[in-house]
Amino acid sequence: SIHDAFIWDSSADVFESHVDESYLLQRIADDLDVPLDTILDELKRREEILTEMVEHNIRDFRSVNRALSRYYQNPRLLREEFFEKW
Repeated sequence: SIHDAFIWDSSADVFESHVDESYLLQRIADDLDVPLDTILDELKRREEILTEMVEHNIRDFRSVNRALSRYYQNPRLLREEFFEKW
C-alpha cells in the first residue's frame, strides 16, 4: 500500500505533511536505533537550510555545493560561517 507523505490542499494553497506517519522513516529510525523524532528534527533542519538558501538567492551549482558541504561538516556553524557572508 502507498501512503502520501505530502498532499496538496488546493483550497488552502498549502501542502499538508504526513511525514510523521511515514513507514520508511520509522524503519530508518529503527535501523539507526534512534527515535523517530530525531529523524523528523533533522528533516526540519534541512528544510530550514534549503529555505535560507532560497532567501539568500543561493542557486548556482558551486554555491549550493559549498553550502551543503558546510552543512555536512558542521550543521550548527553553517548559519554563522556561511549565511553571514551572503
